[in-house]
Order: sequence, then C-alpha cells, then structure tokens
Amino acid sequence: MKCKILSLLIIVVSLITIEYKVNKIDIINTQTEKKLVDKYKPKKVNKARKVKKKTKEEKELEYFSKLTGKKVVKVTKIDMKLSFYTSLDCENYEGCNGVTSSGVKLYDGVVANNYYPMGTNLYIKGYGEYKNLDTGGKGLDSWVNFDMYIPRNYGESDRSYYRRVNSMGIRSADGYILKFEEE
Repeated sequence: MKCKILSLLIIVVSLITIEYKVNKIDIINTQTEKKLVDKYKPKKVNKARKVKKKTKEEKELEYFSKLTGKKVVKVTKIDMKLSFYTSLDCENYEGCNGVTSSGVKLYDGVVANNYYPMGTNLYIKGYGEYKNLDTGGKGLDSWVNFDMYIPRNYGESDRSYYRRVNSMGIRSADGYILKFEEE
C-alpha cells in the first residue's frame, strides 16, 4: 500500500510539474510572440511631404534676397573690371561739386557705366551693393567696365585722396545685376 501511495504521489507531482512547465512554456511563448508581433508589426508611417529641391537659380535668388533684404527676382552674373574714381573735379566734369551725371550726390555705393541704364542695381563680390548712377569716358561703354566711386576719408587732402584712389588700379570682380520685385 505504501508503494501504491508513493507511486500515486509521484504521478501527481509529475503531473503538477509537467503542467507547471507547460504553463511556463506557454507564458514564454506568449511573451516571445508579443515581442515578435511588436517588432514586425507595420508601423504608422507619416506621409512626409515631398521636399522639392531648389534649382541653382532659386538658391541664387534666395541668397541675394537675404543679402540685400529685398526680394530679388532676377540675377545676371558678369565678370567685372573695376576702376576707381574720386569726387575731385579733375576726375569729373568741371564744377560737378560731387554730383553724378544723373543728378545724385556721390555716395559710397555709386558706380559709373555707360552701357547699363541709370539705376541698375549691382552686387559686387567683396564690395557690396552698388547702383549705376553715373557715366564716364569711352572706356565705360562696355558691359564689363565699371568706375567705382571711393569716398574721401575725413580730413584727407585732395592730393592724398587722389593718390590713394588712383593707386588702387584696375581689379577684377564677380558682379551680379539684380532686379528687385518692386521695379
């Protein structure tokens, strides 16, 4: 009888152990299955807006608009040859008194050129924003030659002003003709 009870007890313990292991395996399988489902479950994808790549021209317009603070609608690049001039009568017409041929008083930001219309807006790399408000000799009849006005330093004599400006020579620069929106 002891043997039968012991056998029965062993069978019951075995069944309980097997049931426990099966339950444990089911729990592990359920957890593994959940991880796999979560891992391979299709995720919600936000449809991203297609980013339109900007063309070189659009980037250039944006660059000059930021640079000048005005909406630029057209940019034309030119290779410029720059010469420099003063407000002295010896470099301008007699009695000009520092006034351009368009009637505007000379200021830092004025260039002279006979080819482009008065008021043409320019950006000269390394110098900044300029406007064609003056004319000059035959050398300025070209679309690449510009005479840039250089203002006098405070207290500078006529002689040192003339020497300083004329010692600047002729320089090459990248120039851009800018057309603004309001024009």
